[in-house]
Amino acid sequence: TENDPSIYPAIYDNRTGMNDFRQWQEAVRLGYDVNDKVKVNFTYRRLDSYFEYPTPYVDYSQWPSVPDSHLYNTEDKNRSNLVTGRVDAEISKLWSTSFMVGHYNMDYSCHTPGFDFQPNVMRNRRFQVEWRNALTWNKEWKTIAGMAWDRSDYMSENNYVAKDEWQSTLAFFAEQMWSPTDSFDASVALRLEHDSVWNNHFTWRYSNSWKVTGKDSPTRIFGSVGSGFRAPTYFEQYAANYGYVGNPDLDVSKSLGGDLGVEQRLADGHYASVTGFWTRIDDEIGTMSVGAWPNSYTTYANYSHCTSYGVEAAFKGQFKDAWNSGYYANYTFTMPKRDSIGKYETIQMANTARHTINAEVYTSPVEKLTVGFGVTAAMGRTDYNYARLDNFFTARLFARYQATDNVSLHVRLENLFDQKFIMTNDYNSGPREARGFGIFGGVTVEF
Repeated sequence: TENDPSIYPAIYDNRTGMNDFRQWQEAVRLGYDVNDKVKVNFTYRRLDSYFEYPTPYVDYSQWPSVPDSHLYNTEDKNRSNLVTGRVDAEISKLWSTSFMVGHYNMDYSCHTPGFDFQPNVMRNRRFQVEWRNALTWNKEWKTIAGMAWDRSDYMSENNYVAKDEWQSTLAFFAEQMWSPTDSFDASVALRLEHDSVWNNHFTWRYSNSWKVTGKDSPTRIFGSVGSGFRAPTYFEQYAANYGYVGNPDLDVSKSLGGDLGVEQRLADGHYASVTGFWTRIDDEIGTMSVGAWPNSYTTYANYSHCTSYGVEAAFKGQFKDAWNSGYYANYTFTMPKRDSIGKYETIQMANTARHTINAEVYTSPVEKLTVGFGVTAAMGRTDYNYARLDNFFTARLFARYQATDNVSLHVRLENLFDQKFIMTNDYNSGPREARGFGIFGGVTVEF
């Protein structure tokens, strides 16, 4: 993709630069059935991307006058590979097992010719092994248990920092599932992790589903409650690049949350549901601005706590007619609040929206052709730094035609009315606009 964005018109006299983005992805999955009880799978994924974009430069030593302002073309290069192998085996009617091994690597570089900066280079390597077992005791009881181990290495080097870190994690997990009747099921899951950097962490989850008057009941009640945690990323700890400074003293954030809902069958093939949810995160990891522009920068900090609660209403259904029509729609209202550092006020969490809407209808007016229309909207949005963002509403059209048994054609028209709105505010290049009206098409060949 190519386009010409305007960069800081007040400073750079409406100068423009070229955005040039190219990406190549490839993936393959191979499966082999050794026999009816043993199966082997192999996957490989690769990504190569190149992004060239204009970067503003100002001689800050003479600010606020700007006698020497330039636009340079920054080059971002990213390459990643993912390889996994997996064996699934049914040892007996009681015991089935699976063993997975995987490796991931990523190499990233950011270079701006003309700047007196060494290229920013990041590298990540990760190796993971997981062994999972399922024990089916009878029709009512089933146990899943296993262990996982992974090791990751991270390197970052630029003008400001040189880091080469590693960590390993060993985890044990188990889940007990119970289905005493055809209309009720429940499960309890436990997980214990030992990390070379973050020590020990224990998490749990309980969930259940109940069809109120039997397996064919039009009413189902469901819910879950559980805990979790998130360790700081390498970037949040060690970043030191173009306005972002990491914080090596960050702590792990922990969460507790749950949901409770009811689903009602309105008619054959048509359902409505209402779900309430609540989550509290302690020591939430978020961004924080330090200093005044042009000498400001963004860093990361642990906030006291934040809460997110709300309700979601959803509808879905299919019409059993000659056109094979269907629809879905959901609306989510969320109140995501975060305590400010050292203050008694609360603000909305970063990268959240108070109202989101997503809906779609589709039909097949003629044989082998499916067409549809959808909408997406969000209101009450914030960016990464907690500032307010535009509300937006976009529409889309799509179609798929099965030309032969092996070939299908598909096309999408996104942002049908060419709505303009800000997706996020980047620290270096300012507001990032969402892409406008676009047409995407392709062909799928199956063999």
